[in-house]
Amino acid sequence: MGGWKGAGPIVAAAVPQFLSSMTHLGYVRLSTSDKLREAVPETSSDASMLKAAITGMVAGIAHETVNSVVKPMFQAALQKTGFNERLNMVPLKAVDTNSVIPDPFELKSEHGELVRKTPEEITQDKAFVKGERAVFNQKKVQGSSTHPVGELMAYSAFGGSQAVRQMLNDLHQINGQTLSARALASGFGGAVSASSQTLLQLKSTYVDPQGREIPVFTPDRAKSELKKDLAKGMDLREPSVRTTFYSKALSGIQSSALTSALPPVTTQAAGSSGTLSAGNILRNMALAATGSVSYLSTLYTNQSVTAEAKALKDAGMGGATPMLERTETALNNIRHPNRASLPHTFQPSTLSGIPRALESAYHVARGALQLPTQMAVDTVRVVEEGVRNGVSSARAALAPAKPSEASRPVEETVAEAYPSPPTVQRPAPSVPLDDDQLRALEEGLLAPR
Repeated sequence: MGGWKGAGPIVAAAVPQFLSSMTHLGYVRLSTSDKLREAVPETSSDASMLKAAITGMVAGIAHETVNSVVKPMFQAALQKTGFNERLNMVPLKAVDTNSVIPDPFELKSEHGELVRKTPEEITQDKAFVKGERAVFNQKKVQGSSTHPVGELMAYSAFGGSQAVRQMLNDLHQINGQTLSARALASGFGGAVSASSQTLLQLKSTYVDPQGREIPVFTPDRAKSELKKDLAKGMDLREPSVRTTFYSKALSGIQSSALTSALPPVTTQAAGSSGTLSAGNILRNMALAATGSVSYLSTLYTNQSVTAEAKALKDAGMGGATPMLERTETALNNIRHPNRASLPHTFQPSTLSGIPRALESAYHVARGALQLPTQMAVDTVRVVEEGVRNGVSSARAALAPAKPSEASRPVEETVAEAYPSPPTVQRPAPSVPLDDDQLRALEEGLLAPR
C-alpha cells in the first residue's frame, strides 16, 4: 500500500504524539521549571531538590494525563471525520500470537491414518511452539518504548531534536531558548519517535516453518468508544490507574533530579558579537541531547514495569511479595537481566553472545533506574491500602447495628408462635340417590361415588 494510505498509520501515530510531547514535555514541564527558577533563585542542594520534586511531579502527572486524553480523542476524531477509512489513518495493533502459532496437534498421519503422537514427540512439539512464540512476542515489542530498540529510537529522536534546536540557537538562526521553541522541539521529537517506531512495526514480519512471511502488526479498525478509552487511563477508582499515576509522578521527580545535575550550556558574554566556538557549540548540543535523554530514561524504564511484572509472574519467577511486586521486578532486572521474560533483540548464540551481554547490561541499568522509583511506588501503594482498610473498618464500627432476633417486637413473636388454624372448607352437598340406584349399589352393580 503506497501513497497517503501507506503513510496513514504513521500519521495516525505521529500527530497525537507530537501534540502530547509538545504539551507535557514542552509547555507543562518547561513552564513549571522556568517559574520555579524565578520563584526559588537559590542554587543550594535543598532548593534544587525542591524544584526537581515540584517540576517532576507536575510533569509526570501531566505526561500520563495528556497521553490518556489526546490519543483516544484523536482516534475518535479520525473516525468521526472518516479519515481513518479514506486515508487509512488507523493505529496498529499486534497480531495475536496463538492465532499465528497454535498449539501443536497431538495426532499425526502415518500410512494414511491418524495416530496419536508419542509423549516424546508431543514434548518436542510443545518446546518448538514455545520457542517460536517467544520469537514472535519479541518482534511485537521491538517497536515500542518498552524495548531497547524502541527506546533508542525515542532517545535519538528527542535528543536529536533538542540538539538541533540548540545548534540553531548558537548559530543565531533562531531564538531557541524561548518556551515555544523548546516545546516545539519536544513535539518534533515525539513525532519522529512515533513515526520511526510505527515504520518498524509496519516492516516487522515473522517467518513460519513453512517459509511464509506473516505481518506482526495489523491495522486496528475497531470502533472507538471514547468514554471507555478515556476511562482506561483516567478512572482513578481503578487501582491500576492510580498506580500508573504514582509511578509517573515519582518517575518525573527522579528524571528532573537527574536532569538538574547536568552543567548549564555555554553562553556568550553580554555585549559580545559573533558566535561560540565550534567546540562550545558541540558541547551545548551534547548537553541538550543528554538533558532530554536523562529526563526520558526514568520515564521509559518505569512505564514498562507493569508488563515486566506480569511476564515475571507468568514465568514463575515473581509474585513472592505481592505488596512489593514492582520493586521485585526492578531487582530481577538487576539480578537476572538475561531471563527469557525480558524483551531481547539478539539470541544468546548470536556472535558468541556479545550482543546479548550488552543487552543484559542495558537491562541492569534499567533496573537501577527503576529500583528507587518503584520502591517509592510500592510504599505509596501499601500506605494507600492501609488507609483504605482503616476507613472501611471505621465505617463498619460506626454503622448502626442490625436488630437481633431477641430484640424483635413481642407482638410479632407471639403472632408467629401461635399461627392461626387452617380454614376447613365444608364439602359441597351431593345429590341423593333414588331407590333403583340404592338397590343397584347394594347388589354391586353400581360403583360408589
